[in-house]
Amino acid sequence: MLYIEETGNPVAPTIVFLHGGGGGGWMWRPQVETLKGEYHLLAPDLPEHGRSADIKPFAIADAALRVADLIRTRAHDGKAHVVGLSEGAQIVVALLASAPELVDRAVVSSALVQKMPGINRFGAGFWAAMYRSVEPLN
Repeated sequence: MLYIEETGNPVAPTIVFLHGGGGGGWMWRPQVETLKGEYHLLAPDLPEHGRSADIKPFAIADAALRVADLIRTRAHDGKAHVVGLSEGAQIVVALLASAPELVDRAVVSSALVQKMPGINRFGAGFWAAMYRSVEPLN
């Protein structure tokens, strides 16, 4: 089972935040802190990431199935707004293709549909360091 940070009002509309490669649900803390009074918020650590590191192997299709199950079981009325960044955005696209009835609205940022040349040269440590260096906007 995925590790999930859950906060906010469980009867309010649900937002699911999906992080990018090398990140974790922690990367959404500024947004979660801002929105927790008005929404029910779910920020999972995706397979092979953060506190879900032991869930292997990571695959977009499998992650989309896991997020669909998360929405069915924990989102208010079994439906959610879904926000995805990079790898998380690819999962949102897969979720929209496989279970669109679970998604009220979606925000997709940087969802590659084809592999970038040379991307495998960067390991998870690089991406984790990159996400940690980003400062939230005020």
